[in-house]
Order: sequence, then C-alpha cells, then structure tokens
Amino acid sequence: MSDLITDAVLNELQRHYDGLRLEINNDDILVSGISDKDTIKKVEIDLEFYLDNSELPLENLCCRLDNYEPHNDLQKELLEYAHKLLDLDTAMTGGIYAWGAPGVGKSHVAIGIAKEFMSKGQDVYFLSAENYRLPDNLGPNQVFIFDDLNSPYGTYKDNFKKAVINIHNKGGRIFVTSNISYDEFMDHALKIEEKQRYMDRTKQMFKVLHIEGDSQREQKAWYQ
Repeated sequence: MSDLITDAVLNELQRHYDGLRLEINNDDILVSGISDKDTIKKVEIDLEFYLDNSELPLENLCCRLDNYEPHNDLQKELLEYAHKLLDLDTAMTGGIYAWGAPGVGKSHVAIGIAKEFMSKGQDVYFLSAENYRLPDNLGPNQVFIFDDLNSPYGTYKDNFKKAVINIHNKGGRIFVTSNISYDEFMDHALKIEEKQRYMDRTKQMFKVLHIEGDSQREQKAWYQ
C-alpha cells in the first residue's frame, strides 16, 4: 500500500484538502490534519477508490460530484441525472449512457457517482479500459460503472452485456461513459439475433445524454 501513496498522490490530495496529513502503518492509513468529519469521510472514500483503481490517471483521484463544475446546460443535465440515479428507489432499475468528446467531464461524474454509491454501502464495480473484469457470479442491486466504453468489441463489451442482463433480471444501477453514441455502440456491439433482446431490455433502463463542451483538461493545463 505504501508504494501506491506516492508524493504525487499526497500532493494531489493536499491540493484538495488543505492541511491533510496521512500516516501509513502496514495496511492502515490514518487521516489527520482535518477536523471536519464529513471531509474526513470524503478523503477516506477517495483513498478507498484510488487503492481499488490505482491504474487510473492521477487527475481522477479526488473526483466527486460535489466538485464537478458544469460549464453548459448539457453538463448541468448530466449532473442532475446523476443525482436522480443516486436517489432512485432501490426497487427500480436505472442507468445513464453519457457520450461525447473527451475532456468534457464524463469520467469525473462516473467516478463521483461511484464514490457516492460506495458511501451508501452499495456493491460497486468500476470498470475502465485498464480494469474491465467482472466476477463470474453477480448479485442483485449492484452498481456497474463503465468508463470509456468506446469499443463495441472484446471483453469490455461482453461485460457490459452481462451487467445489463444482470440488472434487468435482478435490479441495480449502471452508468456508462463513451465517445460514441448509444445507437452506434449498440449497432456494432450486438449481433442481429440478439439486438432486439438487448434493445428491449434497455428501453426503460438508460437515460441517454450527449455531453458537449470545451476540454477541461486543456483549461487546467499548467501553462494556462
């Protein structure tokens, strides 16, 4: 664990949490320098998510819904529906498919919503191009986050289909980000004989959102 908490990781955390100090003892991380209990909980969730997904870019370390800054109405709509998905009755199934160009905040919201579900005690699976494996046995009311589902081929796509059927049969939540539209993805991902089956199961599941805007990564570049 100590190998993962590098100076760059600590610097990124301290940039978001003024005064933060971390003490590492074997597999335990002690948070100090902050007195507010809600803020300490945010740090702990950030660290838990990072340790489970350390292959993700460092820019994602402190992504949360409460620090996502929408710059246009489409991005405001994404944040609005993210909160609606969080508040959805557990007896219902639901999902969001958010697509658009890179850098408009889709991954930020994906990670933020994953952390919100984690804080609720939900069983969350966060899948990305770097970590795309699901366990063989899935249960009811689980949460599946597919970040950067840009290729309608391969194992990542197969896990998407597996999650969709599991949610349809057992309940749960799904949040997908992609650079390609929902219709284009489904057209290429599904064989002719299975397309009607999956399209029917996702009619009431997905709210499809097209997200546009300037790249936030460029706006945050060191040379700006």
